[in-house]
Amino acid sequence: MAWHPHANRLAVAHKDNCIYLYERVFGVSHWTCSVLKHKLMRKMTCIEWKPRSGGVLAVGCSYGVCVWDLYGKRGKDVPLESQGHLHPTACMSYFHSPGYTHISSVAWDPSLGSHCLVAASMATSSLVVYDTITHASTLLRRRGKGNRLLRWSPNGKRLYASNMSGKSHMWDTETWACIKVSHSPGLWVETACWSPDSRTLYYSMLGKRDLHVLHQSFAENSKKEEQNNACRKVVQGVLT
Repeated sequence: MAWHPHANRLAVAHKDNCIYLYERVFGVSHWTCSVLKHKLMRKMTCIEWKPRSGGVLAVGCSYGVCVWDLYGKRGKDVPLESQGHLHPTACMSYFHSPGYTHISSVAWDPSLGSHCLVAASMATSSLVVYDTITHASTLLRRRGKGNRLLRWSPNGKRLYASNMSGKSHMWDTETWACIKVSHSPGLWVETACWSPDSRTLYYSMLGKRDLHVLHQSFAENSKKEEQNNACRKVVQGVLT
């Protein structure tokens, strides 16, 4: 399930391999429903709206990522279809890298004018960066087990990726260098979110009640920024 960041639009992934879009159009009192469906959209695992866009949705599937553009062929005055019908104007682009399967998480670059999308896989610790305009792809290689979670910072400068080996990586998206963040043996990150200022990441571990805080102290326009002087602390008993 994913709410659109600045529109009355909710996307819900269903086990029938369809995305149901619930939308409240301006000037209309009721919600409408339309459907996104494609034969390549199988075994969905994650969905995320593109920031700074009217209606671009990424859907992680078993063998690739489906990127839907709701306004691909739609005129300004064309209404949505009635409840339960296929979306009348949405078009889909499919992104797939050979051998890169079991997509577990996707994340959009929130930077102004960017069209980059990153995908993570449960089968490998490497990440794939897609340019959704040119369809070019870049593989960020890392050894280890598969990744479970991606979180891009609001300012677009940091990308957090957690994997199944009890370790995480914080990527600098300007140089694509990364630092390693170690966790307790046998534990992995269940969920995470960034603070609005992009300086602090909050995350929790699977099966634990602790709230972990990863605070990055870096100076803008300084050579020390690449060092990512990071520290962690644990707030006990915050989660119940």
